[in-house]
Amino acid sequence: MTAFQPLHLPNGTVIPNRIAKAAMEENLADAGQGPSAELLRLYQAWADGGAGLLITGNVMVDRRAMTGPGGVVLEDERQLDKFREWARISRAQGAQVWMQINHPGRQMQANLGQQTVAPSAVALELGGLSKMFPVPKALDEAEIQTLIQRYARTAQLAEQAGFTGVQVHAAHGYLLSQFLSPLSNKRSDRWGGPLENRARFLLEVVKAVRAAVAPSFCVRPMPSRWCSGSMSWRLIWSSFPAAAMKRPPCRAMPVTDEPWRVKPTSWSLPVRLPLWRACR
Repeated sequence: MTAFQPLHLPNGTVIPNRIAKAAMEENLADAGQGPSAELLRLYQAWADGGAGLLITGNVMVDRRAMTGPGGVVLEDERQLDKFREWARISRAQGAQVWMQINHPGRQMQANLGQQTVAPSAVALELGGLSKMFPVPKALDEAEIQTLIQRYARTAQLAEQAGFTGVQVHAAHGYLLSQFLSPLSNKRSDRWGGPLENRARFLLEVVKAVRAAVAPSFCVRPMPSRWCSGSMSWRLIWSSFPAAAMKRPPCRAMPVTDEPWRVKPTSWSLPVRLPLWRACR
């Protein structure tokens, strides 16, 4: 096997080689929070580079929840033609292109003037920088259900625009990661407490996304190798109700490190999953 051999995924997708451009937050949206001309030129250069897979920087599922003013948002069809052009340019040399979809949760700076939400009203602890982030509002049941559908709608729109998959961002302290962590999730309902409950939001998002797109469309959760508060992704995945699924919920699952955020403890369980291990 070499880096230039095609990679066949379980759903029939073929990535032309094993070189991938990982997700990076480009912050190159236009004034309407759509893909700008600068962003399209950047992806033209990456496509010309010949990588078999291009994963976009995070695209937000709600324009009211941003990590910064340059973020791209896909929540409706208003700018879908711009996203079609983004997908077309990215795929011009034969690459697969997956959109990373995300919600920041409590990781929104106060100077953006937006309502900050999280699983619980627990503020970020960043030492002298903590004052830059407001105390978030705890999500209620209806808001959680709305957010699940937002992820699914964004994935559906990405497919319509010509992207070939999505990466569901569940790392780096953003909303899905906040639900997984016992440090930020202090809920006592079905969305908090034991691991099975803390993982429920992510698993429901993945199921909703999978149900909204075609079987050939790739769905890729991206958790942290160290989930904040420390737990094993293998344990999270073992709680997935696979018997209830009509088809595998995702087609590939990597993990990401965030050592600057979490100090591993004796009960942290590192999980070294192969980059392209099929989910079961």
